[in-house]
Amino acid sequence: MLKLRIALLLALAVAALTAIVGLVQGARPLTVLYRVAITFAGFSLGGYVAFLVVEAYYRRRFADVKPKRQNIDIISKDGIIENDELLNPAHASPQFSPLTPDNLTQSTTKDQV
Repeated sequence: MLKLRIALLLALAVAALTAIVGLVQGARPLTVLYRVAITFAGFSLGGYVAFLVVEAYYRRRFADVKPKRQNIDIISKDGIIENDELLNPAHASPQFSPLTPDNLTQSTTKDQV
């Protein structure tokens, strides 16, 4: 998705520059529109292909570098219940206090008449 966004922004920038240069030089509007369309199509496709090539190069070059992600196992419950504050209230943080009728203050500010 990032490649598409970068290619689109590149194509929009170059198409805008093409339109500005065409209008400054006094080209006919149909000619400016044609040039902008060709430029936009060419740079969007070319930018996308260029980013594919760059990404493939960096994936081969740095194949041993793994992204720093945390794998979360959502199927098994091993280790989750002991560390989860909601499932095991004994591990709740000390500054947290649940909202109960005892510690509930008036949350609306209406003028009482």
